[in-house]
Amino acid sequence: MKLTTTMKLTGAAAASTLALASAQAEIELSPNLKISGFADMSAYIADTSPGDSENGMNLDQVEIDLAASFEKVTGNIDLEWRNGGDVTVEQAYVSYKFDEQSSFTAGRFLSYMGYEGDEPYKLFQYSYAYDFGLPYAGYNDGVKYDYAADKFSFGAALVSANYGRDSRVSDEFGIETKATFTPAEGWTIFAGYSYDSKENTDNISYYNLWVQYQKEKLTLAAELGKLEDEDAASGLPSHLFWLVMANYALSDSAAITGRISAQDVDDDGGSNLKYTISPSYKLSSNLLAVFEFSYTDYSDVFFGEGEELSSSTMIAAELLFTF
Repeated sequence: MKLTTTMKLTGAAAASTLALASAQAEIELSPNLKISGFADMSAYIADTSPGDSENGMNLDQVEIDLAASFEKVTGNIDLEWRNGGDVTVEQAYVSYKFDEQSSFTAGRFLSYMGYEGDEPYKLFQYSYAYDFGLPYAGYNDGVKYDYAADKFSFGAALVSANYGRDSRVSDEFGIETKATFTPAEGWTIFAGYSYDSKENTDNISYYNLWVQYQKEKLTLAAELGKLEDEDAASGLPSHLFWLVMANYALSDSAAITGRISAQDVDDDGGSNLKYTISPSYKLSSNLLAVFEFSYTDYSDVFFGEGEELSSSTMIAAELLFTF
């Protein structure tokens, strides 16, 4: 089956894509309450072949995060606004700490899965790796248990649904498990699995493996994953995805990232191969400028009235303010 879409599959199709930033610096409102957040602003020019050029300049996203901490209990509420939408509660959860290594969490929280971060300040570049759409599950309602030792951590979650939370029916549920290993200094290895029990479509399985190595100014990473979703209930068809990435700090203020990533839909359903180069410059401790050039090559991808998409290019610039 060929992958067919009515929208242009470029970086511009995800106008709220995110970028690397300096770390957040929480503001202490009281001994038990802290606030942090960010504002994400960008401009881009994108071109598809065949197709028309697009450009835009947007305030993409604003987020305010509240964190409360007590002796054994912590709570977080994140309020988010995205361009074209309303203010929403992105996540809200409470965690109880049994001891220094284990905790229980209930509420709406982020999936374990995926190497690339969910927010601008957790990324190394402007755009996400995967042009067909993110296979990651995102935020969901449920409970989870986490255990963390020096070189090993484990987590397990029971949620309302990893995919399709807003449209789930009464008997649907999702589970997630993950294990993280740090076998030597600088190395992190992650393995995760998620499963969705669906009533009206085939069940969904998701497999995720990534490795990261950090030493001084260099960060190297690779990710491999598989989404098994025969009915595309997640919004994406079954496909394999991967990335390799390198980030190098040229100085205390400047860095550069290179990345190659791809998605390959099952049964010759279409594929993409994306090349990204992204320099960044820290203007101050809480203001970062990110630039990106990306080129994506497509195979067996169709849009409109069956026209085949060949390639896309994007040039973007972003300012990210954090506090």
